[in-house]
Amino acid sequence: MYIGKNPSPLTVTEKRVRRNPKYAHVKGHLDTGASSSKVKLMSTKEFLKRRSEIFKRIRPSEVARLISSDFTLSYPNANSIIDEENPELEQKSMESDSECMLLLDMRTREEYEACHIKQAKHFSIVGLHQDRYIPELYRFKNVESKMIVVYDEDEKLAAEAATSLNQKGYENIRLMTGL
Repeated sequence: MYIGKNPSPLTVTEKRVRRNPKYAHVKGHLDTGASSSKVKLMSTKEFLKRRSEIFKRIRPSEVARLISSDFTLSYPNANSIIDEENPELEQKSMESDSECMLLLDMRTREEYEACHIKQAKHFSIVGLHQDRYIPELYRFKNVESKMIVVYDEDEKLAAEAATSLNQKGYENIRLMTGL
C-alpha cells in the first residue's frame, strides 16, 4: 500500500464536466477570423447585382430591341413619303407615339457629343443633385407603360443617378448594364 500525501481536491478547472446527452451531437469549432483561404472571389455579375440596389437593371440588347420595335411600330411605312400637306404635324405625332423609353446619358457633355445613342438625352449628375430636371423626366415619371433608362461607361455615375432618382420618387428607373 502506498503511503503518502492525500490527493488534494480538484480545482474548478480540473473537474470533469458531465456530458449532457441533449448536446452530444454538438462539436467544438474555433473560428480564427479572416484568412486568405476564406476569401470568396466574386464574379462581375455578383458584384453588379447587389441586394442594396433599389432600381432594376436592363441589358443593352433589350434596349436595342425596344428601340427597334418602337421604330417599326411608329413608322410602319418607313420608306414611304411623309404627307406633303402637314409634314411637321405627322412627324410630331409619330415621335409622341413612339416614346416608351427615355434614355439618359450620364457622361460628360464632351463624351456625349463625341458619341451617343441616337435617342439618348444628355443629363448630368450635377443637374440631378441640383434638382434641375429636363422636361422629359416629368412626363415619364411613374408612367406604367414607360421607363427611364440611365447609362454611362462604368456604371458608377449611372448607379448613383438611378438611386437618387428612385429616392426622389421615380419608380420606373432602369440601369443599362454590360456596356
